[in-house]
Amino acid sequence: NIIQKLIKIDRIECASQYGECLSVLGISLTNVSDYKTTKKGLEDVLKQNASVGSYVIQYKIPNTIKLNLVLYKPKYAVKNQNRTYFLVSNDGVVFQVTSESLLPTLIVNESNFKIGDMIPSSYIFALKIIEKVNILYTIKSAVLEKSELKIQTDNNLLIRFPIEGD
Repeated sequence: NIIQKLIKIDRIECASQYGECLSVLGISLTNVSDYKTTKKGLEDVLKQNASVGSYVIQYKIPNTIKLNLVLYKPKYAVKNQNRTYFLVSNDGVVFQVTSESLLPTLIVNESNFKIGDMIPSSYIFALKIIEKVNILYTIKSAVLEKSELKIQTDNNLLIRFPIEGD
């Protein structure tokens, strides 16, 4: 512990499956000091960031901390009546809120999520159906109403699915 406090860190390297990542996390060199304090600060930032799936922090001689991250990438979007889009990972975790999206989108009546929330399993089920239908047809809209998913295609075909089942 004492040695960790004596090591002065003046550089942070960060890599993810998408390349360099410090700017994504909002980490700058003003956040650094000794090894122990810097590592603790980085862990706090990484644990609070919903787009970080997992991470490894390593010390690199003489004065560098190296971060290796696995970042979530949005796969779906859920849109509410307020026209707010909640970007969702493959496993249903909300990690970004935005005003537009080109991802497969499920429109729902009432939903307000915070970053880090898990969307309901019925939404995930509906989004997987939308993803599969989108392979065959261009989707104009996909709305979840009561107990069914209504998908409207560009050529005005209406496809209805129950939201539960195999």
